[in-house]
Amino acid sequence: MKQATVTRFLWANPHTMLMFDAKDDKGNISHWAGEAGSPAAVRSLGWNKNSLHPGDVITVQLYPSKFERRVGRLDKIVLADGTTLKDSPRSDLGVLSRY
Repeated sequence: MKQATVTRFLWANPHTMLMFDAKDDKGNISHWAGEAGSPAAVRSLGWNKNSLHPGDVITVQLYPSKFERRVGRLDKIVLADGTTLKDSPRSDLGVLSRY
């Protein structure tokens, strides 16, 4: 999980998008983009179009792309007040024994 600063949040179909800046191990700022479900899908998980604003300091967990740098699918976001926004209602973390 990385601490990050929101630069832009797009509440749009077909997927919501979060752009954010995060520091690497050397303190250099890198620009990231994270994709979540559609507005209708994430709304049922507690998100809304005003959940994130530029300048918000958040903690981000995502699954990085295999093909692009600093891009990925959002897993969850923790807001400054401790609220957690997830991209999926799953809680098993993909454990194979669930199948």
